[in-house]
Amino acid sequence: MNIELPAPSAEASTSVDAPPEDVWNCVATIQNLSHHSPETIRTEWLSGSQRHEVGARFRGHDTNGRHRWHTDCTISEYTEPTAFAFDLEPDEHGNYATRWRYTLTAEGNGTRLTESFESPVLDDRPSEMNPDRRRVLIDMLGATLASVKHDLEIVARGGLS
Repeated sequence: MNIELPAPSAEASTSVDAPPEDVWNCVATIQNLSHHSPETIRTEWLSGSQRHEVGARFRGHDTNGRHRWHTDCTISEYTEPTAFAFDLEPDEHGNYATRWRYTLTAEGNGTRLTESFESPVLDDRPSEMNPDRRRVLIDMLGATLASVKHDLEIVARGGLS
């Protein structure tokens, strides 16, 4: 008997007082990941990729406390301006480690932005890096969305250019 449990996952949403096109340009551009993510400090294209499209690869450089690492990612969904997702490097069986996904829905004059993750390799075992990695990822959802919302709403009010 094979029993498959759903991968650990979570999602969070916020309303952003900015049009979907502006929100899209913010969240679906890999260079912006380091500005809004609590862990990602830099991104770079890999293997000749230079465009945002399904199959394009990039590397994210991350930090959490005293731990630093990088993760190779592949854009797995790119449907402008409604859905953007990328998968972290696959395991030895070709299964992605974590999928991060953003969905955007027009909401009045603004946008409903949802960020989610699904992580088949994440379990409840503590690691040296973080005793509760799932909780950290869930907390990062809120921090990322708050950063995007803050920046876009300041721009919408003419505060940044």
